[in-house]
Amino acid sequence: MPKKPKPDRDVVGPPAEGGHAEAKDDEAARKREAKAEKKREAKRLAKEKRAREEAERAAAPARPDRPAPARPAPTQPAEPEPKAPDTTEESKSERKKEAKAQRQRADAPPLPPKDKDGVVGGDTVFFEQIQPNVAYLIENVARKHLEGRAYDVKYHARWTDGITQDVLDQCRALSPNFKWMISCLIVQKKDRTAIFSESVAYYDQQMDGYAAYEYSGSKCLCVVHVFSAAI
Repeated sequence: MPKKPKPDRDVVGPPAEGGHAEAKDDEAARKREAKAEKKREAKRLAKEKRAREEAERAAAPARPDRPAPARPAPTQPAEPEPKAPDTTEESKSERKKEAKAQRQRADAPPLPPKDKDGVVGGDTVFFEQIQPNVAYLIENVARKHLEGRAYDVKYHARWTDGITQDVLDQCRALSPNFKWMISCLIVQKKDRTAIFSESVAYYDQQMDGYAAYEYSGSKCLCVVHVFSAAI
């Protein structure tokens, strides 16, 4: 029996790869087309939804404007509690000075009455009418300049000028109907300090007058004389 010829290897075999490549390209094209179709469909649906929402908003009645809710007023910080009065030495000394000033104002003699033109002491012509005021103001001026101070020769002239000028200004404010002469003596006070002072004046005993005051501190001694002559 004759043998069958063997098939040619070049002819017989698996199909060529080109056909498979074409099939794969067709499948990928179909997938891309389906994906693009889905995107187009989604865009269309979204566009239709926006159109419906805009139509509904246009057809809906307008809502009245509501006022904005009022904001709560800011709370004020709490006021600090009042502090207790200071009990230091400085505050005590201030209170003592104020109490002393109140006592002095209470003890001060009344000022001379005003005249028809409103001038204080305008009708005062006798020194005895203002003698208590003169004695009171001399004492206050001397204490104001010397109280609590030690004697110092550097300030001797300043204290003397200050006392005489203050006494003169306050005496002139009592009445414009008098001329005033003031003298002031300040010396250092020691254990055996001895001062002898004498003043002599010639004046009308009915209308003119005289007043004096001696301030004795711990470190200094002051003597003030005031002479008044009616004009």
